[in-house]
Amino acid sequence: MTTSYRVKVLPTKPDDTRTALFGGAGICKPLISSLTLLVQLEKSGSSITLYMKSLEDGGYDRIGTLEPGETFALVLDQVLCVTAEAVEDTHVQCTILTPSAPIVLGG
Repeated sequence: MTTSYRVKVLPTKPDDTRTALFGGAGICKPLISSLTLLVQLEKSGSSITLYMKSLEDGGYDRIGTLEPGETFALVLDQVLCVTAEAVEDTHVQCTILTPSAPIVLGG
């Protein structure tokens, strides 16, 4: 099973708020699963930088940069939040691939 959604990634605000692609800043119990998040930057978009927050260190780690038309896959095991920032408004297509095994909350 898959779930897809489109997200408008905005430039980072002065308070360092980034656009959430999965999860959120207030999430404190990660999923223990093999969910996979595919992030595809539209061909007409501008580059974005991806960040991930995991339970391990509680901070955001920079994953890297996607250029227009590029796709990145991230297994969401122990992930609390995936965010993105852009220089100008741009859109990404996110798809969550669901494993056949059950999903449980960690903690």
